[in-house]
Amino acid sequence: LILACARNEKTVKNLEELLSVWGTVKYLGNITASATYKIAINQMLAANTTALAFSLGYIRRSGLDSKVFMDIIQGGILSCPYYNFKYPAMRDRKFSPTNFSSNLFLKDVNLAIEDGKKKGLLTASVEGVAAVTKAAIRSGLGDSDFSSLYDVIDPPPSKGNNHENEEKEK
Repeated sequence: LILACARNEKTVKNLEELLSVWGTVKYLGNITASATYKIAINQMLAANTTALAFSLGYIRRSGLDSKVFMDIIQGGILSCPYYNFKYPAMRDRKFSPTNFSSNLFLKDVNLAIEDGKKKGLLTASVEGVAAVTKAAIRSGLGDSDFSSLYDVIDPPPSKGNNHENEEKEK
C-alpha cells in the first residue's frame, strides 16, 4: 500500500514512522499536486476497467473462455494485478462489496475531463468512459462497485443488448 501524503512536508516526515505501519509513505507536495495525482490514477483505473470489460464481453460473445484470455494477458506484457482484482467480479457479475461506487467514479472521471480540457488534452477516450458510467448509473448501478460497468458494456443475456439502437441514435 502506498500512502500518498500532501500538505506540509515536515508534518509528513514527523508522521512517517507511524504511517509506515500501513505502507510506504510518499510525499506528493501541495494539495493541488496530490489531487492531480489522484485524478490521473483514477482515470487510469477508468481506462483499464472499461478496456477489461470490453475485452471480456468480446471474448464471451465470441464463445471463448475468459479464463484463457486472462491467462494470456497475465503471462505477457499486459500483466496487471488490477485485472486479476476486477476479473472475478466481472466474470461472476457480483459487484459488491463496493470498493468505489460508480457515482464517485463518475465524479473523478468528470474532473479528469474538465481539467484535461483546461490543459489542452484530447479527452475523447475519457468521455467514452463517462458515457458508459452514466449509462451504468441510469440503469441503477450508481451505488455498485464501478466494475459493474461490465453489465453496461456487455449486458447479461437476460437484460438483452440495446447497443445497436444506441449507435443509431448518435
